[in-house]
Amino acid sequence: MLNSLPRLAISLPVSLGRLPSNRRPLKGFSMRSTVKVCFVLAIGATAVACGDDDSSSSGTEVAEDAGACPGDTIPITVSVNQWGNIAQSIAGDCADITTIVGSGQGDPDDYEPSASDTEEFEGAALVIVNGAGYDTWAVQIVESESEQPVVVNAGDVVGAPSDANPHLWYNPDYVFQTADAITAALQQVQPESSDYFEQNSEGWTQSMQPYTDVIAQIQSDYAGTPIGATESIFDYMATATGLDLITPQDFQDAVAEDSDPPASSVQTFEEQIDQGEIDVLVYNSQTTGAVPEQMESRAEGQGIPVVGVTETVPADASSFEEWQVGQLNNLVDALAQATGQS
Repeated sequence: MLNSLPRLAISLPVSLGRLPSNRRPLKGFSMRSTVKVCFVLAIGATAVACGDDDSSSSGTEVAEDAGACPGDTIPITVSVNQWGNIAQSIAGDCADITTIVGSGQGDPDDYEPSASDTEEFEGAALVIVNGAGYDTWAVQIVESESEQPVVVNAGDVVGAPSDANPHLWYNPDYVFQTADAITAALQQVQPESSDYFEQNSEGWTQSMQPYTDVIAQIQSDYAGTPIGATESIFDYMATATGLDLITPQDFQDAVAEDSDPPASSVQTFEEQIDQGEIDVLVYNSQTTGAVPEQMESRAEGQGIPVVGVTETVPADASSFEEWQVGQLNNLVDALAQATGQS
C-alpha cells in the first residue's frame, strides 16, 4: 500500500514498442523505442479530493471494462487537464485526480497558483506536469516539497529542451510517449495494480484510433497545403499532418509569449492573407490579443476559413480524443472548403 512504499530513486525504461495491432505509426512522425523516467517515491501520501471534473472524462468507461481497482486509490495532482484527462483514463478507479488548470481558466502559461492550489501538491503520490517552460509554477511547487512524489514531466519524457515549443500535447508522438510514462509511473506507485493499468492503457490506445485516422487522412489528402496560424500552438500538429505552415515564426513566438510581434512579421502575415497565400487560418481561441484578432478578422474578410483550437480540454469534450478529433475534423472541413475537395 502507499504508506509502506520506501523512498528511493529509480531510472525506469518505458517500452514504446507494445503498440496494439490496430495502432499503426503515422507517416510523418516516428515512435521512439524507449524513454526513461526518473521517479522518487514519497511516503505517507494521503488522499486528495478530485478538484476538476474535466479530468474524469473517459477514464470511468475504461475502468469499468477493466474491473474494480485492485489496490488503494492513488492521490494524483496534475497541472493542466490535457494530461489529467489522459491520466484519468489510464488510472481509472485507482485514481483520485486533482487538476489545477482546467477549461475556461485562461492561458496556463500565465496561471498564478493560489495557496489552495499549492496544498493540492502536498499529499499527492503522483504529480504530472507538462514542463518545457509551460507550467513552471507547478514544477517549482513540486521541487519545494519536503516529501517528493513521483513526477512525470512530459517535457523530460520526450526530451524537449527548455526552449522548445511547450505545446507538447499537439505532437502525436509526444502524446503516446507521455501516456506510456504515466502508465509506468502508476505501476511503480502501485505494483499490485500493474495489470489493471496496462489494460486501461491499451483501452485508451484503442480509443485513440479515430485520432490517428484523421491525422493520416489529412496527410493523405492535404499534405503540402499552405496554412497560417496566429501562434505556435499548432506547429507540432502541422508537421505531423504534413501541412505547410508559412506564418513567420517570430510572429507566432511573440504571440505565444504575450508580446508584440515584429512589424515586419505582421506585414508579411498580412500579405500572405491578402494575397491568398494561405488556404486556412488556425486560431488559438483560448488566448486572444489585438493582433491575432486582427489577423482572424482579416482572414475572414478574405474568405479564408478559420479553425479555432484551444490550449486545454474544453468543458464540453468528454475526452482528450474527442477534443482533438473534433478540432481536426473542423480542419478537414476547412481544408476541403478551401481546396474544393469533398
